[in-house]
Amino acid sequence: MWKAKMLRPSFQEMPSLSLAFAGVFFLSYAFWSSIRITRSKPAKLRGTFASCIISMIHAGTTIVLASAEIYKQWPMQLDGVNTLRQTFLMQFSSAYMLVDLFFFLLPFTPDDWLFIGHHCMTAAYMLLSLWLGRGGLSCLVLMALGESTSWLQNGFYLSRDLRRDSQLAMRAFRAISPVYTWVFVLVRSCVGPPAIAWLSRRLVSEADQVPAGVRYFWAGCGILGVTGSQLWTYKLVRGFMKQRRTQPAAAAVAKKAR
Repeated sequence: MWKAKMLRPSFQEMPSLSLAFAGVFFLSYAFWSSIRITRSKPAKLRGTFASCIISMIHAGTTIVLASAEIYKQWPMQLDGVNTLRQTFLMQFSSAYMLVDLFFFLLPFTPDDWLFIGHHCMTAAYMLLSLWLGRGGLSCLVLMALGESTSWLQNGFYLSRDLRRDSQLAMRAFRAISPVYTWVFVLVRSCVGPPAIAWLSRRLVSEADQVPAGVRYFWAGCGILGVTGSQLWTYKLVRGFMKQRRTQPAAAAVAKKAR
């Protein structure tokens, strides 16, 4: 992998990783722009689909490697020196966040302040850890928690936006929607708050090798992140319940039309 020699060692993989994510994004955008079912869709929607592809690559890689690293390093020293795997994972994840931010969120959805804020805050958290050379395990805990719902989330987005164009997408949406909704509620609203409270307390009280201002910033990022998740949980559950109420009426109309 090409490395930028002028950068600090903890950042040297980021240029090549960013180029790789950008390349996959543009190839995916070209793919969605060329196939019949999506070529006439708005550019924003094709951008969403391309974003889903790089998100799935990011999630699949990070959830496996981050979980393995957490298990290997248990019990965790949250202010420990970053290992090579932790450094690579944070560069990998930062590259994804920045590419998704600058090539999808800002150009296509500049009003989506929740996701833009999430990406900025997450990237800042990891870049600070890379700069200090410490605290990588706390990043990996957040990474494993956050990415555990990403595959379902991207499947939900893809099937939801294509369900009126494809019977297969409609069936996938009906199968994924309840699973995604309740898994998201379980992870982000049941497991997430106590996990973040535990992590924040340990960061503030035990991570003495990390400057105090950085510790408080990291704890604040975790608290803001889990608070934002509750807003998304509310919107998700409200949408799911609305869908459940309208499905019988839609089925009755379709039956009468036949």
